[in-house]
Amino acid sequence: MHKIASLFLMGTYSLLTGACHSSELCTVKVEAGRLARDNAALRASTARLIEENLALKAKLRSVEDDDADPPAEVDPALFEEASAQLAVAIEAYVQGENSKAIRLALRRVDAEPARAWRLIGAARCSQRNRAGARVAFSRVDVQGRAFLTYVCSRNSIEL
Repeated sequence: MHKIASLFLMGTYSLLTGACHSSELCTVKVEAGRLARDNAALRASTARLIEENLALKAKLRSVEDDDADPPAEVDPALFEEASAQLAVAIEAYVQGENSKAIRLALRRVDAEPARAWRLIGAARCSQRNRAGARVAFSRVDVQGRAFLTYVCSRNSIEL
């Protein structure tokens, strides 16, 4: 251990003075130079990754802001009717009756689009219908997309 420390110190001295008195010192000098270059390259790479990460975060925030739809005015009676029919569609989905769930949810897309498209997407994922799931994926909000990504991944479908 003492020999390694003395080699390091001697190598550091020879690096500073430019002298190379033995093959061991020359090896240390070459290795230290290589490590310094690698360190500089890693720092530059890290700086680029941090910049890219910040740019991607800013882009994600702008996309999330663009996806936010203003709340629509819905007649409370229509909402209650839609919720009741969607409850039946959800029950059909839970029972594995995906076609029935899709059919019932499609009737309620105008009244309650967010919930209806989430249900339609989930049922299509369960049917392993990637194209249909992608249509639903394109019509839901950020939370709906996360939900559909999860459900589809459980059914071996990549959106």
